[in-house]
Amino acid sequence: MRLDRSAIAPALALVLALSVTACATEPPPAPPAPQRPAQTLSTPPPAAAEATPPAPAATPKMTTAEAAKGTLPAYFESLNQHDAKRYAGFFVEDGVLTQPGNAPKKGRAEIAAAVQRRFDAISSLKVAPTRVLVKGDVVAVEWAMVGTHSGDYLGVKATEKPVGVNGVTVLVFDPDSGLVKEAHCYADDATLLSQIGASKAKARAIPTLSSSPEWKTAAGAPNEERGEAAWRRAVAAINEKNESDYIAQHQDDVAYDDMTQPLGMRGQSEARKWLKEFSAQMPDAKVEASGVWGIEDYVVSELTIRGTHKVAKKEIVLHTVDVLQMKDGKVAHGWSYGDGRELAAQLAPPLPPPSAPKAGAAPAPKKK
Repeated sequence: MRLDRSAIAPALALVLALSVTACATEPPPAPPAPQRPAQTLSTPPPAAAEATPPAPAATPKMTTAEAAKGTLPAYFESLNQHDAKRYAGFFVEDGVLTQPGNAPKKGRAEIAAAVQRRFDAISSLKVAPTRVLVKGDVVAVEWAMVGTHSGDYLGVKATEKPVGVNGVTVLVFDPDSGLVKEAHCYADDATLLSQIGASKAKARAIPTLSSSPEWKTAAGAPNEERGEAAWRRAVAAINEKNESDYIAQHQDDVAYDDMTQPLGMRGQSEARKWLKEFSAQMPDAKVEASGVWGIEDYVVSELTIRGTHKVAKKEIVLHTVDVLQMKDGKVAHGWSYGDGRELAAQLAPPLPPPSAPKAGAAPAPKKK
């Protein structure tokens, strides 16, 4: 704090004048005594103003990218140590954790409980980031998880089978506290069910954990805006069922890896085939890009898909994230994340569990 001090006022000049007066009487007056010259006190120079110490330099505010580099290692360490309480501590008090097809978890207690259930089901769970993409207060973290199914999981008893999926979490940081406000987690639980034999669908291969994630940070460069614009055109083309416009946003040798499917797609011909199949299954589908972030040579986009499933004749809503590597303003490689259970639950909702018998009620007769 700067102290406001008044300048010291100069002292007033003090003048002393001595005068002696004699009366004319006999004998003749003695000659007057020599008079001392009057002394004038000189005005002292003004006191030097007290030096005010300079205000301490303000600590530069940490950017989200800097905060993420400091936070993410501990964030993943808490997961690998199966410390649910510590993990929840990376969220603000009223933080939110979401996953497609599941009710949002609000507050640290609910977040910790949800993560603990995953630890109980996969006791040897290990997670590692593969790529981190940062723009503003948004951090998209692609990751891989491996472990052993050693506890109840989605109603399936332990099988001791190895499991693993690729996923992505979109983190929205609070710039003031440096903690997470929202975490949108996308991973395919349907793949895990296939890996433990609870589903007949072909399972995607178990991933390998990365030892050194790739980091990308947005710089506001023209190519980032160009990538965002290209992806928005691709989304518009899906909604308009405009095959030529959709394909025009992709490189000839484009590759897509949908983490809900066992195999990827390669080339414009397979991209064209996917659009036809998607449009046939959901003729009135509308895709909304709730977030599009250009980050160096990548684009990250959260998508919400709404429409009527033609065969099931049901309204469905799906949530996905696409991570797209751009080249010359076109998609060169895409990674898509979602949860197949979200679709399955809407197409064929599971039957409610049987109600417990009332106290004192006779047991139901056994079938002969």
